Amino acid sequence: MIIIFSSPYIEELADSGKKQRMHEFRLDLSGDLKEVKWQKFNQFTILTNRQEDPDKEIFKRMLSSKAMIDLDIEEYQEYADEVPPERLILSTHLIDFDQEQIEDFLDTSIEAKFYKLIFEPESFSEMTACAEMIAARPNRKYIFNALGKWAFFQRTFFFHFNSAAAYFALIDPVVQSQPNYWEFTKVLAISHLENIVLLIGGGDLSESGSMTWGNDYYSDKELQEMIKPPKSMIDEEGEISLPKEKHYAYLPAPINDIAELHEVLDWLKTRSAVHNVFGLAITSPFKHEMAKYLGSHRHSINTVAFWDRKSLDNTYHEGFKSFVRSTNTDIVALNHILRDMKVAKDATIQLYGSGDCAYAFAAQLKRQGYTKVFLSARNKEKLKELSEKLKLPAQELEKCDLLINTTPLGLSAEDDLSTLPEFSMLIDLGIKGEEESGLTAIAIEKDILYVDGENFWTVQHIFQRTEIDGAAIYSD
Repeated sequence: MIIIFSSPYIEELADSGKKQRMHEFRLDLSGDLKEVKWQKFNQFTILTNRQEDPDKEIFKRMLSSKAMIDLDIEEYQEYADEVPPERLILSTHLIDFDQEQIEDFLDTSIEAKFYKLIFEPESFSEMTACAEMIAARPNRKYIFNALGKWAFFQRTFFFHFNSAAAYFALIDPVVQSQPNYWEFTKVLAISHLENIVLLIGGGDLSESGSMTWGNDYYSDKELQEMIKPPKSMIDEEGEISLPKEKHYAYLPAPINDIAELHEVLDWLKTRSAVHNVFGLAITSPFKHEMAKYLGSHRHSINTVAFWDRKSLDNTYHEGFKSFVRSTNTDIVALNHILRDMKVAKDATIQLYGSGDCAYAFAAQLKRQGYTKVFLSARNKEKLKELSEKLKLPAQELEKCDLLINTTPLGLSAEDDLSTLPEFSMLIDLGIKGEEESGLTAIAIEKDILYVDGENFWTVQHIFQRTEIDGAAIYSD
């Protein structure tokens, strides 16, 4: 199992090869190369230069070292007689999955130490198809690494995809969507990939809250203390405490549909190593779809826990071949926050958004007896549908007691917030790393009581973790 650090050239990092850790230096992303100490590079170093018109002198210096040299197959002919095969990493970078191009590359007559194949898969089956093509050619060392939304998942399990190695960013990604080595290390440290919760949704999920807070829970003591639930959130039996062997890591699975989720689950079950999937953390656009698939009475769900045994509050699901308990901890978090903020039942509430979260919130507010709930959204067609289904008025207010924003509005400096009413309290689900959203900035400026995206999703995550812990602690 080979992990390759990837970074621009930094002199302090050039010694990493002495510790027998493989390190790729992207010379084209580095500063002035005149001061590079080429003699420091040894057989554990990879030198890559992707400049469109590379300096011949730089290439000579690369050759003067003992490092391996990464050459794209398109530029190989120019240096065919200069790089010995035992130092060559021959690579190709495809836009997407192309079976004919992949097979041509895998069968090239060029001799090399490693053959590196990079492309952006659209589906899970494209990655498994590539792995099967590699398995059919056992006499060469292939490095297959995915880009795009599947990058973190594929590189985490690279050995199961018949890849000899995986590249991870040591500092910042040297190519878009390249996973960070330290995030990968957290996943390994938590459970050695034995226990997993899949984060499912559309698009790149690698920077979602579940990936960051979820995997920090066991690896960062400070964060573990920060998100410790208040007493009001612990039931009479006390907080569940998982033994270390039950700790689990969150991994992104950016599926296209429920059928693809089953492909992923079946694939994990059939690996040579043990990979227990304790549950699912569900994001858009699958919250409503999962509720329908499970036959839930809820419009949308965001949490599924897989149980080994029957209990009073789970049911057997034939599709998952497991006892399942599903819920929507977005709603649970909303209830807790409304109670914490002391929002009166007759408060005027403007709910902005028309997605699954907005639907769940609007329905819950109505169930809880809030009598002045008004809906608004950018998508007028979906807003009309939401209003008619829930029999709640679609109206843009000028003022409200509480504004609940379930959209990314306010995350960009260019967003027009003038369409939203003045508010006396705010729940803003948008999250922008450590930066404040536009709405949160207004609340801070006016000294208004607010809950921002980080606060909301941290509370939600606590409740979600409690649901999955319940299944994990009783698993065989």
